[in-house]
Amino acid sequence: MKKLFQSLFLKMLAFVLVCILTPVLIGCCWFASIAYDEGMYFGEEPEFEHTSSAKRFVDVNLAEVREYIYWNDISGLIKAEYRFNHKNFAYIIYDEEENIVVNTIPENEMKNIHSPDDKGSEGYILVTEGYPADEVNEDGHTLKNYSMEGYLIMPMDPNYDGYAEFAEFEFISENLDYFIRMGIFCFASCAVLVLYLIAASGINSEGETELRGLNAVDYDILLFLAGIGIYALVELAAGLRWAYDDIYKYIAFGLCFAGLTAITLIVIMSTAAHFKAKKWWQHTMIWQCFHAVRTFLRWFMANIGITWKLALAVGAYSFVIYILGILTTEYNFGPFALLLALFVLAAAICIAIWFGSQLRKIKRGGEAIANGDFDYRINAKELWPVLRGHAYDLNCAALGMSKAVDDRLKSERFKTELITNVSHDLKTPLTSIVSYVDLLKKEDIQSETALEYIEVIDRQSAKLKKLTEDLVEASKATSGAVAVNKEVLGIGELIMQSVGEFSEKLENAEITPVMNLPEEDITVFADGRLLWRVFDNLIQNIIKYAQPGTRAYFDLSEEAGNAVLTIRNISREPLNMSAESLMERFVRGDASRGSEGNGLGLSIAKSLTELCGGTFDLMLDGDLYKVILTLPVYVQQ
Repeated sequence: MKKLFQSLFLKMLAFVLVCILTPVLIGCCWFASIAYDEGMYFGEEPEFEHTSSAKRFVDVNLAEVREYIYWNDISGLIKAEYRFNHKNFAYIIYDEEENIVVNTIPENEMKNIHSPDDKGSEGYILVTEGYPADEVNEDGHTLKNYSMEGYLIMPMDPNYDGYAEFAEFEFISENLDYFIRMGIFCFASCAVLVLYLIAASGINSEGETELRGLNAVDYDILLFLAGIGIYALVELAAGLRWAYDDIYKYIAFGLCFAGLTAITLIVIMSTAAHFKAKKWWQHTMIWQCFHAVRTFLRWFMANIGITWKLALAVGAYSFVIYILGILTTEYNFGPFALLLALFVLAAAICIAIWFGSQLRKIKRGGEAIANGDFDYRINAKELWPVLRGHAYDLNCAALGMSKAVDDRLKSERFKTELITNVSHDLKTPLTSIVSYVDLLKKEDIQSETALEYIEVIDRQSAKLKKLTEDLVEASKATSGAVAVNKEVLGIGELIMQSVGEFSEKLENAEITPVMNLPEEDITVFADGRLLWRVFDNLIQNIIKYAQPGTRAYFDLSEEAGNAVLTIRNISREPLNMSAESLMERFVRGDASRGSEGNGLGLSIAKSLTELCGGTFDLMLDGDLYKVILTLPVYVQQ
């Protein structure tokens, strides 16, 4: 079955058969309509002289007689100079008193006049009776209310007018049944063949739907060309109607209808193929032009800046106003142009207001995202295409930042959990090592080498214990898992106690603390235990990394409602890194990592300061190392 739809030969054969059978079908329908008009389907078959064709033939000749009478003298008819009679038509004219004025029937043939009711008679058959005529002049006299009778002369002479209608009638009446059967056969065959062509259209030899040949032509172009072809053939057929009265006329008609059939069939098959391929709209010149314009507009919107777009809009508005000004001054369209200008101005104002409202939506979205609301989304569908891209960019930026923040929090949480878990896992064996070292130190060991080994193990285990504790504390401080108990305390007194606690170690490190504190202490609302640990880490950093023989400055002041503590000292080692890098975990100012410390002190101090509600800033200027702590001053309510 599929091969029937894939065979090109069968498609061409079906196409040719439809083009041949369709004109035959149209001819059969034409003859059938003539038969219906002549009454051949009702009762007994009529004679030609009693049909509408015979009446039309007689009436046309009577109309010519009447026109002659109207424009000429009737005496010409009386004198038989121009009697409008021939061997197939005759007429009689009566005046208003029913006297014969003109008679084209010879006197010896008057006995052969028959009425329309006579069947199968020969001679003069009365077809039209009482045909009215207008009043005319005849030698200065007026004839009124005269009438005419028209006669058909049977049998008809083939050399005169009217015989063609008679021959056509005889031909149709003798072959009507054949035409009916032929019409039914042609109709059924054309229906089957057209359905086959529709089903097989667009299918190639592999059974796939493909637009090729005439189907590859743009659908709207094909319809346009088909319309031109149909119009040309219809006009040609209309012209051929009066060209011939013989067999060539019907051949020309058949060729015209075959052409019309071929064009119509091509359109039907192309339509079916395009619908099968689901490309009837995309495969049109209109759609391609629309697609080209849409592509250009998208490129324009994507690549041309909003400044140029606004400039073009203003230019178009100015051009319209200029044209309206010309219409007003040059062509006297004053009121109309004024109304149109007011309408354009109102439209421009509305567009500007609408554009401003769209910009406000984008502005609100940008403010929300800037304030940290990464879940905020701008409804880009409500915006104009010129602004829609900016809304999509802001939404994508918010989505990206939200994802980045989530990833960062997840990473920080993972690192914190990892550090906490590892630190806890290290505590158990480390506690055993410390305990056994204490036991070994209490034993009476005589070997000096063994005592040195025990001393190294004791020192390194203590260092490892401190690192483990710092790791746990750093993870807690970063994650906010530290309990914060805020209270009112004097920050100057707390820093003095911290420096006093480390006075001996500062002296051993040859560091001289310089305290610049206000006479009246500054009170803050913070956790004293956490701030103590912050100062502890900072002072220990000074002891470990400050240049011996220098001073460490501790300056406390109140600025803009905040207590600002600045700690400065000179680094022993060159600080070849940024302040941000130094604030990271496990980063030390001693690049060789030869001194004590694990690089967690500053990170812990920063996290604890933030838990107390303050800020922690680090500044490096050459070898100058400066830490700035800012805490809100406590104000009693």
